[in-house]
Amino acid sequence: MVFEWATQPPYDGGNVIFIETYRGYDIYFLDHVGLQFYGFVDPDGVEANIFHSLLSGIKTYIDGLIGELEYPKADLLTAIGPDSATAGESIILGMQVKNVGAVAGQIWTQIYDGDTGDLVRMYTRYSVAPGEVFEWPTYLFTMPYKDWNLVYRVGHFENSTMIEDERIIKTILLVAAGIPTTTTLTVPDSVNPEELFDVVTKLTTEAGVPLAGMEMVLTVPEIPEIILRAYTWTDGTCEFMLSLPQGTYTIRADFFGTAALQASTSINPITSTTPIIEAL
Repeated sequence: MVFEWATQPPYDGGNVIFIETYRGYDIYFLDHVGLQFYGFVDPDGVEANIFHSLLSGIKTYIDGLIGELEYPKADLLTAIGPDSATAGESIILGMQVKNVGAVAGQIWTQIYDGDTGDLVRMYTRYSVAPGEVFEWPTYLFTMPYKDWNLVYRVGHFENSTMIEDERIIKTILLVAAGIPTTTTLTVPDSVNPEELFDVVTKLTTEAGVPLAGMEMVLTVPEIPEIILRAYTWTDGTCEFMLSLPQGTYTIRADFFGTAALQASTSINPITSTTPIIEAL
């Protein structure tokens, strides 16, 4: 039994309680009236004649004997992913990582969407040896309808805290696929403030064939709250009702595309102002 003296006179009835092994040193709590502190036994089984009332204090002393804690360190060698892809295409994302630290340990990896901040995938590798190189398992992801700005991050753990070591930003370009389309806008040049007016959009192929049943989105960039949606009729048109406060604006119509049809956009300026004759 270690610290046997702590259970003998004048400490009859004292307890020696094992707490944990910290960096190879076994820490004990010596518990008795008038005797309450922490001590440790070194890796050779020798009781140290050093005690502290706080567990953190005895750990700090051990750190001083051994030196600062060392951790693994992640080096992001390769960000795996295509340079371009079509919308809806299955693509492989991943990375090749090396532990360039002096000790083994856990290394974490992440890929997230740089535009939205959404996590795409996280993978943690346990007990990565110094100098060891590893790759992600194979995961398939679906290419969105946009250029995909991805952030690849790698790092290690210090206790339970994630420490970032490196990041790489990679953009996967969206390749247009399917039939080209054309979006047109019919908008008045000017309108009266707060007065309802019609906006008509039309979606066709580049050859002029109307496209029915497709969602069109109408926005006014100067007023972010305005987002209107409608589906095209058999002649490819949509009609929207809109009113604007006084000022100069931009009307924008977007078709965001499908797997078979390419996206297209149309933009028209418009002025909302009171005619001079009415103002008088």
